[in-house]
Amino acid sequence: MRRFLICGGLFGGEPALESLRRLVQEHRPDSVLVVGGIMPKQSEADEKTRLTFLERFFKTLGDLDIHAAVIPGTDDAPLHTFLGLAVNTEVDFPHVHVVHGSLDQEKDVAICGVGGTFSQAEDVRSPNLVYAKNTAEYLLRGLLRAEQSRKVMLLGQAPPGPLGGESGSTVVGDLIDSLHPDLCAVLGDTQHRGHQRIAHTFVVNPGLLRDGSAALVDWSKPVDEQVKLLDVRTGQPA
Repeated sequence: MRRFLICGGLFGGEPALESLRRLVQEHRPDSVLVVGGIMPKQSEADEKTRLTFLERFFKTLGDLDIHAAVIPGTDDAPLHTFLGLAVNTEVDFPHVHVVHGSLDQEKDVAICGVGGTFSQAEDVRSPNLVYAKNTAEYLLRGLLRAEQSRKVMLLGQAPPGPLGGESGSTVVGDLIDSLHPDLCAVLGDTQHRGHQRIAHTFVVNPGLLRDGSAALVDWSKPVDEQVKLLDVRTGQPA
């Protein structure tokens, strides 16, 4: 796999699902990487509505008939509900993989991720997905053992600075330093979309698909041309 469509932040939007279909048809990536933010936020919809959209999302990915790796976002909770649907999806569509704490190995590429946000200490009372650094490292440990030559990490939060602003987490930088993936796809707001090299790792915030924003990574191109930000509304690079 060399071409990756990176997206996230649908938040229950039907236009975002249609944008996902269009992006795959137009760019024909080898894989779709979804960094969370799938269901409507818990404050904006009831549980039935949220679950129905999650089912449509997985069905859409399955029907695209392309490799996909997915993590939940902080609002894609409760986790057992998300993972329950994921299990059924992976049975019906073996090319769709939920990689939250799970290693997916595809030829020369290993993919693993942690959804939600990060903090220095665990908060078991939070209704959202929030993980401390040591828990995240444990969930990502498969990347350290993977023998593939290229490694991809999906995270549900961006680092602080250009890609995450004040809402970014320093834990993200710590995880990159510990695991040294070739590519780290993160969920961040559209205002801070972009890419940044941190040591060995290309870090990409595609922006929110709800805003018409996504990114394409192509490892077959020269390093300075590998990442392209996409604007679904215009059909042109951002």
